[in-house]
Amino acid sequence: MEISLDHHVEFLEKVKQSLIDQSKTGDFSTLSGEEWEEAVFQECLKINSQLGLGWKVYKTKATEFPDIVLNQIFGVEVKATKDDHWTTLGNSINESRRISTVENVYFFFGKLGGNFEISTKPYEKCLKNIATTHYPRYIVDMKLADGLSIFEGLGISYNEYRQLSAEIRIRMIKDYLRQRLDDGESLWWIDETTSPVIRNFNKLNPEAKKEFTIHAMARCPEVFKGKSERGKYDRVAQILLTEYQAVSGNLRDHFSASGKKEITLVDGRKLDVPQMIFQLHQNARQIRQQLIALSQEDLLHDWKVKEAPDDRVASYGQLLNVLGDFRPEGLGTGDLFFDGLEQ
Repeated sequence: MEISLDHHVEFLEKVKQSLIDQSKTGDFSTLSGEEWEEAVFQECLKINSQLGLGWKVYKTKATEFPDIVLNQIFGVEVKATKDDHWTTLGNSINESRRISTVENVYFFFGKLGGNFEISTKPYEKCLKNIATTHYPRYIVDMKLADGLSIFEGLGISYNEYRQLSAEIRIRMIKDYLRQRLDDGESLWWIDETTSPVIRNFNKLNPEAKKEFTIHAMARCPEVFKGKSERGKYDRVAQILLTEYQAVSGNLRDHFSASGKKEITLVDGRKLDVPQMIFQLHQNARQIRQQLIALSQEDLLHDWKVKEAPDDRVASYGQLLNVLGDFRPEGLGTGDLFFDGLEQ
């Protein structure tokens, strides 16, 4: 006989009621999260045996999702809090270790603090938002009203979302979170490809320093504003930290160190230019490649525009002409960028 979703939900209700009955004579408040999970698992085994169901019930590994699997297709994600509320941090948004055969997942949430209670609810209906203080994880709210989950905000159902590629899922979440950032804020995003080690900028090898410089110039054209402009290196510092896992106490010096260097224009003229303009001219082609490679989401966010320009490279040069205050012989900063492209 095919075992439906309703059968699994009814089973979960029996497990819930049995544990509630036990709480009248026992005390669950001292249990750790792992101990609560084990208690729920043992109760699943007991109810399965008592009812003579013969279901396959097993507990997954610590790194796998969800915690308990029934008949290969129904998952139970066990959560608990020692406080007197219904919220907690949930799982990673990636679900990279999800058991592939599981079709539906329910939360089994034990409120161990205050008056002992248990709530069971479909997984996707309890995911309120994303916690961005560290590795991106769901915020779980067992009392979340219908229609207010993170997926309503994303405009996609949970089942549709989880079947997307990891790259698309992460891009979607990043775009959603970026729209809710305040000025001066940036996403702190740690995943499997991110090193947890923070280094001093001076410890980066020359290739990484050059890559960062090109990256920063393409994404943060405000660095070419005048010397008196405050905060023009703020976003550059954020990129250095979040994408290169490095920090610097003198980042300004890397871009605008004293002294000038000579560049030769296409028409043969020679100009003495500041260090940053020299780097712009010398690295113009690599900057163009970076502009072309930028995702549309990154471009809209970095340039603070609502619509991506048809010609990014031309728009970038025009933007530099507006922002830059270095104008030798009537040439704008953007003109020197275009000259570098022709070299």
